[in-house]
This record gives sequence, structure tokens and C-alpha cells, in this order.
Amino acid sequence: MESKAASNRFFSAFYLVRDKVITHIDVRTLATRYFSKRLREGDYRKNVAIRYDQEAGKARHLDGHDEDVPIGVQDILSAFYFVRTLPLEPGLPALVTTHSSRKTYDLEVVVHGRERITVPAGTFDCIVVQPVIQGEGLFQFEGDLTIWLSDDALRLPVLMKTKVKVGAIDASLNSYRPGRSPQTEVRP
Repeated sequence: MESKAASNRFFSAFYLVRDKVITHIDVRTLATRYFSKRLREGDYRKNVAIRYDQEAGKARHLDGHDEDVPIGVQDILSAFYFVRTLPLEPGLPALVTTHSSRKTYDLEVVVHGRERITVPAGTFDCIVVQPVIQGEGLFQFEGDLTIWLSDDALRLPVLMKTKVKVGAIDASLNSYRPGRSPQTEVRP
């Protein structure tokens, strides 16, 4: 999975943002195998790369630092993907064991309720969730991150809203095209 954030041409003249986060996950267990983060936000710079040895319970930073982590641990981006597979009920928090900023903790995801919202891709019944992020997330958040996931088996990320140091970020689903299931056999 890959997440990118970039300021537009006008905004970049005042505050350049070029962030890229990549995670590789095990397709069977959904556990993190590799994580990298390259943040460029104004004068702020940060580069992180970690290989996860899930069988040995190790996070191996490319700067030579190793840490013990629980088997099945997620990074901050894969945790977002993983939480979509959990039962999400209003009032019941979801917990995801997450490793970020050289710390391992249970990422709490507060489930606020359900809402119907309209975005460019259409109108969706959604579950509204809010991860309680410790340390650095994908970007330098100033406020809370709120995510609207479609209230169906796909749990599509329909809308995300957060505040950052110099404003706010709103990301909405513009379109969706179902892919082919990996189990589907294609014959000529």
C-alpha cells in the first residue's frame, strides 16, 4: 500500500508538502512486513525504513536499530487497512497493536456512529471512526483524524478529515471500480 500527500502548486509556494508512506503486508495474516516513510513538510524532514520479521518478533530499522515487537504487529498505515477487517460497532473501541515512532502500543479506534454522506463517488452509508494516534502519524496532525468507512463488506474509505500545521486536509472518494477477486480463475 502507498499513501502520498502533496501540496498543490499555489500552496507549495508557501509550504511544500511531499509525503510518501509505503507498507508491505502479508496477504494471509495482514501483518506488516516492511514500512517506509518519507516526510517533507515545509522545513521538516524525516525518513524511516523498517523491515518486520514477524516470525522472530523483530522490527529492524535500516539505521541498525532492532526492537522486539509482538507477532502480528501493524504499522500506522497497515493499521488503517487492518481496522477495516474488524467488527466496528458504535461505542465499542477497536484496538490494533501498532508500531510507530519506535514504540509499540494498542492503537485505539473510537467508533462514533453511522452517517449517510455524499462525496463525488456517490452517497454512502458510513461508519465514522477516529484513531487515537500516538507519536507521529502519516502526517504531522494538529487535531483529530476522522474517517468515514462505507458500512458494508468493503469498508471503503469514503471521507477523511484532519487538521495539519498550516490548515486542514479533506480527502474524499472520487470513484470506485471493483477489482477481480484474487481467487477468480481467468480462462481464455
